[in-house]
Amino acid sequence: MAADLKKIRVQIDGLKAEIAKVNSALPPVDEQVALLRGYLVSLTEPYQRFMSLAAGVVSRGVTINELINNIPPSRLPIHALGIGLAAHNVDNVIEQVLERAKAEDNGALRLSTDDREDRLAELRSELYMAELAEEAALDGAERRPGANSACVLGIPLAAALEIDERNQNNYLLSGKW
Repeated sequence: MAADLKKIRVQIDGLKAEIAKVNSALPPVDEQVALLRGYLVSLTEPYQRFMSLAAGVVSRGVTINELINNIPPSRLPIHALGIGLAAHNVDNVIEQVLERAKAEDNGALRLSTDDREDRLAELRSELYMAELAEEAALDGAERRPGANSACVLGIPLAAALEIDERNQNNYLLSGKW
């Protein structure tokens, strides 16, 4: 096998590994914190309703039975969690979560959805070009198993991109056909 072909195949393997890494990238911490904050705040809402009813017991003479009957037993755990969150303050909980997350951080790649899609498009284009170069460098050598059929046919990158865009997918660039 020619040295150029070996070099191209090493490049292809590296691009495939990078694509796998980008595909498994985690969302950015700030996006995850915003989702967590929204969820925790929603958990405190039953507590806020409970506090309004409890204030009514004291200020308007609402009976304690009315307060008790307003919370079905099946909802008591969520009320208890909401009380705990409200008492501890959602911001304090987020701070503690961030401290633990920082301690557990394994350095995984983090990308926003847009950044991930942009990077994947870039990598797929690079991979396609490398696979086209591989086909050109074969010179009688055995074709790599799983070679992209579009590259085997010699479909240029611009044409493959146009076809993929028209079909709203990465069909040709994925090599999964």
